[in-house]
This record gives sequence, structure tokens and C-alpha cells, in this order.
Amino acid sequence: MKYQLTAHEARVIGCLLEKQVTTPEQYPLSVNAVVTACNQKNQPRTGDVAERR
Repeated sequence: MKYQLTAHEARVIGCLLEKQVTTPEQYPLSVNAVVTACNQKNQPRTGDVAERR
């Protein structure tokens, strides 16, 4: 099955996968941790992915 992801969806999934590998002891991540990971400036910028509501 193929999925077409938007840039934002791909960014969120990429951040979750990276955090799972690099900091597994931090799981489950808080919403704030995911937002922060997605909005890091050292990653290719696709705009701010998420905002806390």
C-alpha cells in the first residue's frame, strides 16, 4: 500500500522515527516534545509544522 504524505506529515514521522532511535528512554513523547522536534531550525525548513493549541 502506498501513501502520499504531505511535507508536514513526512516531517512529523521523520521526527518521531529519529527520536525513537536517538532517545528511546524518552518515550512516549509529550505533545510539546514532538512540536519542538518538528520545528527545529537545523532541519530542512518546510515551515512550522505544528503549534500548540
